[in-house]
Amino acid sequence: MQFTCDICTDAVPRKRFISCGCPHKYCAECLAKHFTTLIAAGQFANIGCPAQGCDTIATQVLIKRLVDTDSYERYEYLTLIRAAGNMPDVCYCPNEQCNWIVETDNTNGATCGKCKLEFCTKCRKHYHGHCDYDEQRERMFREQDEQANAMIASTTKSCPGCGSPIEKNYGCDHMTCTVCGNEFCWLCKATWANHWRCAR
Repeated sequence: MQFTCDICTDAVPRKRFISCGCPHKYCAECLAKHFTTLIAAGQFANIGCPAQGCDTIATQVLIKRLVDTDSYERYEYLTLIRAAGNMPDVCYCPNEQCNWIVETDNTNGATCGKCKLEFCTKCRKHYHGHCDYDEQRERMFREQDEQANAMIASTTKSCPGCGSPIEKNYGCDHMTCTVCGNEFCWLCKATWANHWRCAR
């Protein structure tokens, strides 16, 4: 007996027919490609039937059976990271080459079991003893910096001589940079010498 794969539309022998537990039928190759693509893209949370509108989730056993070893290890790692993100006594090693999951205690210091880096769990830098890092305060400072940088970018032009931001708040288009002394036209940023009228 044969079934038709809902992805490639090939006739599939019953022994190669796969289902996530819903009425949709696929060949092992198509479902494996679907799972592998989702895992590679980091969309691992609800891997399941590819049929539009079907919410059937694949079992971990089915995923392991269909994808290659590297894809399954990535799937396990991403699943573990997601679960660890909700645990107050777990954090990630700040070493970008490692990124191992580290169990913490009530102190602000931890040692990675993989790369042996000793780091501060509050500020994520090398361990330095007491730390008064406040994540909310740092986030507020970052947001203020981003707003200030956006304001500067929207109200200034860079000096063509040194690149310093210059704001024009009134007057003619003849600008003089207070950092390097370069004189230029506000409109076209050409050097002011011999610049009688802007072509813009």
